[in-house]
Amino acid sequence: MDCVVVTLILGISWNLPAVLGVRCLRCDSITEPRLCTQLETCHKGEVCGVEQKRSDNGDISYWTGCISPTSCISEDSNTIVPAKRTGYYDNEVICRHCCSSDLCNSKGCGAIGYPADRGPLCYECKNLADPSTCHTIAFCNHNEKCFVGSEAHFGQLYYTTRCEPLHACTALDVSSPLGKRALPCRHCCTGDLCNSSCKV
Repeated sequence: MDCVVVTLILGISWNLPAVLGVRCLRCDSITEPRLCTQLETCHKGEVCGVEQKRSDNGDISYWTGCISPTSCISEDSNTIVPAKRTGYYDNEVICRHCCSSDLCNSKGCGAIGYPADRGPLCYECKNLADPSTCHTIAFCNHNEKCFVGSEAHFGQLYYTTRCEPLHACTALDVSSPLGKRALPCRHCCTGDLCNSSCKV
């Protein structure tokens, strides 16, 4: 039987060295990196990564998460990776992209990232003892801000984070007298992932 060898280009793009605590999207088998709603904080020395994969039937999917920089610099854009059998093998990595800023792996390997004209990205969790432990994000609308608030249950404060309509945020500002810290905390903020704590 004749053996056919198939070669593939493994595309690698690399940005900057890792910084401590970079926040990356963390998903597997998604159709686009930017659709991932799970987040992880990398360990020291790690960066954000995107891998484009091809299944044995030709479907393309993406993996996103924290990755070692050695996985990025050990290959270059000219690397030829021979297939181990005729045709494709399942979940074959055909591209890897690395970067080192928060949420930077929302794009890469030919996939486009978040649009410039959009609402904020906010943490979205319910009843957490510490709002900074939320690892889920939501895509908010233009007329929304990020919200964090607390409620007492069984003698303990629990925190909720989410998108909040602008009119509700305005009402919160009016109901909180200037110079006084409301307890339990309830406030809105502007900017991606700004609702990880109750500090105003």
